[in-house]
Amino acid sequence: MERQDALTLAALPLLGIWLLVARILSMLTPLLAPWLSYLLAQRLYYATPFAVYALRSGGGAKAILTRLVVRRYLTLPLRPHLPHFYIVGFPKCGTTSMCTYLKQHPCIDGLDGLPYHEILEKWVGRVSGSGAVGTLGGGESHFYVGALGRSSTTSTSAYRSFFPTIVASTLARVRHGNWLCFDACPVHACLPHVPARMKAMTPNAKLVFMMRDPLAAVISGELMLRDLGMPLQWSTLGEHDLAGDSLAETEEDSAYWAAVEKLPLDEPLPADLMQRFYSTTDPRPALRAAKYADCLDRFLRAFPKENMMFVDFADFVAQPEATVRSVLKFVGADAALPAYAFKPMPPGMQGKPRGRTMHPAVKQRLRQYYRSSNLALQQMLGRSLSWFGEDV
Repeated sequence: MERQDALTLAALPLLGIWLLVARILSMLTPLLAPWLSYLLAQRLYYATPFAVYALRSGGGAKAILTRLVVRRYLTLPLRPHLPHFYIVGFPKCGTTSMCTYLKQHPCIDGLDGLPYHEILEKWVGRVSGSGAVGTLGGGESHFYVGALGRSSTTSTSAYRSFFPTIVASTLARVRHGNWLCFDACPVHACLPHVPARMKAMTPNAKLVFMMRDPLAAVISGELMLRDLGMPLQWSTLGEHDLAGDSLAETEEDSAYWAAVEKLPLDEPLPADLMQRFYSTTDPRPALRAAKYADCLDRFLRAFPKENMMFVDFADFVAQPEATVRSVLKFVGADAALPAYAFKPMPPGMQGKPRGRTMHPAVKQRLRQYYRSSNLALQQMLGRSLSWFGEDV
């Protein structure tokens, strides 16, 4: 590694020219190849269907997206890295905030250019009129759910394109003696095909799972999607919502998700996968995402438990610095490094309640719905989490 770093330092002037030329060419691409902007936008919309609503007038956003993707691919030979660790899940459990905190450490980088997220944050804020832009912010690649195409989720070169160049990794190692990169996409925890692909891509990676009371996660996710403009036809806000058999999984549902879990690595993702996951008419996919025990079981079959860390959102809120430092230690970063200082941050993006709360009747139904999952999670982890007293 020292020899490689020395060669990189010696070649910095040439590498700088390469990076500059790539940036210039990428800026011209939206003008010279508008079809590429359309193609990349369609892939983004597949992986994150809510982006269709958040970026309704997103011509400028499509151009930014195109420039980012082209620049990364033009410099792909300088991007040999895959993530050392992941913040895998779960949605609405503080993953964006944790990602921001971890990137304060000088030896840790997230995605390079943040392809669909922080770069587009100001744009999304303008076109959506919503403060809920964090889903398009943070360090989320959405790679394993098809952000670069339904057939790209096992492509090492495609995934490498998301991460920093050897210039960034070399400078960090020379200055601080270590360097790590990571991906933080909480949706990855919820999709049954992801563990096998993640294992094939990064077999030795460490995984951080953040969890909170499923009811809080569900309503926060619902409000976020509503604030982004998704026309949800289901709700947790009314007395008669999620009543009757609306919570019961059908045989067709079970068969579909079982087939997704068994999907061979060389097959593309189903065309309707993410539309189904972010369904505007069916609440069950959103509810399934907070059945943490079922999701974790799939990862435990792919990765050793010692490679996993489980963070209670309540602990993170109550003691952010202590929690972040424990995560740094777990992933292999020196929290005592003189160049590192923990800096408190404002709360991350969340669906803003504005007086909207889950109806007590719905809350009671969901407590029962999640009871067996919470019991299984308690057994799986061998410890209690903050919300277990509610129903376990």
